[in-house]
Amino acid sequence: MNPAKRHAIFERFRAANPEPRGELEFSNAFELLVAVILSAQA
Repeated sequence: MNPAKRHAIFERFRAANPEPRGELEFSNAFELLVAVILSAQA
């Protein structure tokens, strides 16, 4: 895939969802790390 196609795809993603958010809730980097580890076990 050439850079122009890749750029066009990401522009479409950005237009469809300008502020994406994940499902994990965290207040700091440690909580994010623990949440990722625990979610990987599920």
